[in-house]
Amino acid sequence: MAHRVFVYGTLKQGQPNHHVITGCKEGKYTLLGQGRTVSKWPLVIASPFNIPFLLDIEGEGHNIVGEVYEVNDALFADLDVLEGYPGYYDRRPISIKLEKKTEGVECADVLDCWLYIINTYKPFMRDLEKYENYDSFGSHGKPYLSSDDLNSLDDIHPV
Repeated sequence: MAHRVFVYGTLKQGQPNHHVITGCKEGKYTLLGQGRTVSKWPLVIASPFNIPFLLDIEGEGHNIVGEVYEVNDALFADLDVLEGYPGYYDRRPISIKLEKKTEGVECADVLDCWLYIINTYKPFMRDLEKYENYDSFGSHGKPYLSSDDLNSLDDIHPV
């Protein structure tokens, strides 16, 4: 079964965890295109690991830029593991407006996709700078660091 997933952080092309999408042994994927969330959301960078978090506050922040992938069950399961779902992140359907479709891909302009979102967060995170288009190597100077040791929200504190 195919699942549409919207990625907005380290899973995007050129970002540190994109290999999870491309390197899943049993995984199959198709990049449908680039788009942005129909609703606004706050995308922040937090923790000593500089992790991009999409906070569960619809209507606040920006229309987030990302990529839409269609993935098989095996890759979907690998994404769940990376994102700590269920438990750490939640996963929910969200509407994405495709702005640039991959050549040869035919699909609607607005798609329902799965999104990984953090619904339990520390209050200070709401006051952090909000980003529209995450890039680990961006001018913010907060490159992503491996977060293998991050197991709970208790590991997040102001940086």
